[in-house]
Amino acid sequence: MFQPLVAAIPELLHCSSTQYMRLVREPPIGNVIPDLLIGMWDRELPSRMDFTNVARHILALLQREGDNTVGRERLEADLFLSPYAAERGVDQLRRAGAVAVLDSGELRAAPQFATSAFRLIAVEMKMRRWREALSQATAYLQFVDESYVVLDGNQVTIGKDLVREFELSPVGLLVQKGYSVEKLVDAVPSELLPSADRLHAIQKLAISGPHCLTYCCQVLNTSNHTR
Repeated sequence: MFQPLVAAIPELLHCSSTQYMRLVREPPIGNVIPDLLIGMWDRELPSRMDFTNVARHILALLQREGDNTVGRERLEADLFLSPYAAERGVDQLRRAGAVAVLDSGELRAAPQFATSAFRLIAVEMKMRRWREALSQATAYLQFVDESYVVLDGNQVTIGKDLVREFELSPVGLLVQKGYSVEKLVDAVPSELLPSADRLHAIQKLAISGPHCLTYCCQVLNTSNHTR
């Protein structure tokens, strides 16, 4: 199922040829593993994003505050961190340029790491177990903007009741038959606040490098959708 799906992604998901794009297969994010994670963005990724879990939680909190600053005491209290753990996380983010430390000691997130600059899409592929796939794809909406299920049209009957279940959910539906992939239901974009899991998904894309999924990159290069 995988190769025809990847070949169809640029057209199915309306990917812009002016954007950067990467795909990662089965990345663990929190306690879930989507079959495919797709990321699109308009500018080059920051060079350093190998953040620890603590650092991701700190950065997500600061990003939710926008232009407001956050003091160390609140950081420790809200995230249940020891002063030592908070200092290590802040130092990692500071060295990467992800946070600014003011003269007062308060912190502010750097704009170049904003998660809103990314369009993240998760894909769950199943031969026929569509209810299970729908449940899993819904869980991915905690950290992606859109989530899709891909079903094998030769293995499952795509009836009105099945399609209706997807229409009532925020998850999109794609059906694959051989090398043909058709979109039956559009995903409903979610409105997400910055979170540690969303930052983790972006980090997975960032550290994968342009070589990730060689086949995918070859297909997307052919379509002029990867730089």
